[in-house]
Amino acid sequence: DAEGSLVGGAILPGPQLSLAALVKNTAQLPQVELDARPKRMLGANTADCLQSGMVHGTAAMVDGMVENFRAALHAPEAPVVATGTLPRSVRTACRTDIDYRETLILDGLYTIWQRNARR
Repeated sequence: DAEGSLVGGAILPGPQLSLAALVKNTAQLPQVELDARPKRMLGANTADCLQSGMVHGTAAMVDGMVENFRAALHAPEAPVVATGTLPRSVRTACRTDIDYRETLILDGLYTIWQRNARR
């Protein structure tokens, strides 16, 4: 919000978890790497299609959620912070500018500890 307080957020499965579920629960789908952004949007084989779907699909989901959150908050420039295991390939495929902080949760816990230690 205007005071810099966290208004809310969302937790969703990342592409690694989604891919693992597909590979585990369907027949004959290969495990693919998600570290690199796919060379093409439309895959030419099963592995390329999986990679494109995971990377571009997750990026589209993030972009869509951000657009909806910003509209609901009447804050078209609200900052977006991501944490966890969101691969660089997804972050670069997003249209949204994302402040990625891999250790955000630990940083927050440390800040809480520091504030409590002063008491």
